[in-house]
Amino acid sequence: MFNVVNPSQNAAARASGVYRIAHYLRQNSWDVEVIDFAFSWSLDELKELAKSRVTTNTKFFGFGHMFSDWNDTLESFIIWCKSQWPDLKYISGSSANPVFQTTQFDYYIRGYGEKAILVLLEYLFSNGEKPKFWINTGKKIINAIADYPSYPMEDLGVQYQSRDFIEPWEWLTVEFSRGCMFSCDFCNFPLLGVKEDTSRSAESFKTEMFKNYEELGVTNYIVADETFNDRPSKIKKFADVAESLPFETFYSGFIRPDLLVSRPDDRVDLARMNFRGHFYGIESFNHKSAKVVGKGMKTERLQQGLVDVKNYFKSTGNGLYRGTISLIVGLPDETEETMLRTRDWLIKNWSGENIILFPLTIPVGDLLSKPKMFDYEKYGYSEMNIDNINSQNLIVPAFSLVTDNNKFDIDGLCWQNKDMNLLEAREIMFKYFYTPEFSKAMNWKVGNYEMSSYCYGNKTPEQRMNIDSSLSVAALSMKDDNFKSKQFMFDFAKDNFIETYKRRKLSL
Repeated sequence: MFNVVNPSQNAAARASGVYRIAHYLRQNSWDVEVIDFAFSWSLDELKELAKSRVTTNTKFFGFGHMFSDWNDTLESFIIWCKSQWPDLKYISGSSANPVFQTTQFDYYIRGYGEKAILVLLEYLFSNGEKPKFWINTGKKIINAIADYPSYPMEDLGVQYQSRDFIEPWEWLTVEFSRGCMFSCDFCNFPLLGVKEDTSRSAESFKTEMFKNYEELGVTNYIVADETFNDRPSKIKKFADVAESLPFETFYSGFIRPDLLVSRPDDRVDLARMNFRGHFYGIESFNHKSAKVVGKGMKTERLQQGLVDVKNYFKSTGNGLYRGTISLIVGLPDETEETMLRTRDWLIKNWSGENIILFPLTIPVGDLLSKPKMFDYEKYGYSEMNIDNINSQNLIVPAFSLVTDNNKFDIDGLCWQNKDMNLLEAREIMFKYFYTPEFSKAMNWKVGNYEMSSYCYGNKTPEQRMNIDSSLSVAALSMKDDNFKSKQFMFDFAKDNFIETYKRRKLSL
């Protein structure tokens, strides 16, 4: 199974989905090998790998996506595989809505796919019952969320193998629960509005931490939960386990900021757990905009609360903390003026921490699940006519997003509202935020957005210098603050790690 998780290639990170499914299938008598960093493999390398792996016992190729990204190399690879092994099945899956950028998959599983893929494989190879299919564009799609739910589950752990070539310094992914109790209008996460506690057992979490530490030496984790801090009882349960471990672990993941502000006691448990890398889905500091999509805390209270949270974590645990604020450009009533006010606040109050921005995406088409904003006209949006676009003075030219058939090559609607359009939203990002001037004003020491979104873990820069092949060493241990130098070193270390991984895989 191929792990298609990192199309931007800004970081060498592993997602848990494919590994988790592989683990589940292995428990049910399947032998599965995971091929990671699929976007970094050349076509010739993928062919060589496939020739060395496919035997008379091989039944399927699986491609796991974090989102719906694809590229020409993987497209060519599957076409070649089908010419070599036409009887094999080609299966893909993602937590995202199925947006087919390839016609080569035989089956597609949407959502948490453990139980769904086992049902599918039993149907294909063991005369099992036919799965429930949702037919769309000629593809056989399984809606795992509705028909084969893999939640709640007592054990959400992953057992890695030696052939996965995990390095001790890596940030692995860990799951505590599935589903989000909230239903934000713009969001299409697989499980929204889940009111019950679906968290795994404390014992399974403890077992996973011990295995990863004893067998791999790993202590740093990215948390996959949509909202980790949804319930105080859940935080306390896992904080108790983490605090009891005879070794130190660190965690980074999605934290709902309004809950952290309104429930200050939760900070104590998060600190006990060493959950010190926080990704805050703020979406907008314009209260009117945020309220429309379900983020209703008053701006002044939220902003002061974020500063208080930052100061609390920096005053505990040797000051380890990394806070990332995520913003959506283009929500209702968001303007260039409100974004400039946000920029000013970030420079004054969030210096040294991280921010990330996305233009608003409004999905269109025949989807298995639709966010509320799918009914975009209700929110004051309409489709922008390509003939009405003024490309003058755009940092990102409009024509760069237009295909040969005069359509926009974007993931979703090319929208406009009374305040801005999609192109202007992108323009705001690159004009005011993704600039050297803003980086300098924010006092960013590492010129990489992905890197700075994580907590630094349990190693000082000096200690990291002694860790061979660490991606963090190159970026964090350099003595100067030169943006290009640090970015070069980070990319070099990342590429070296991935190339080493590929050589090891090909040598098996």
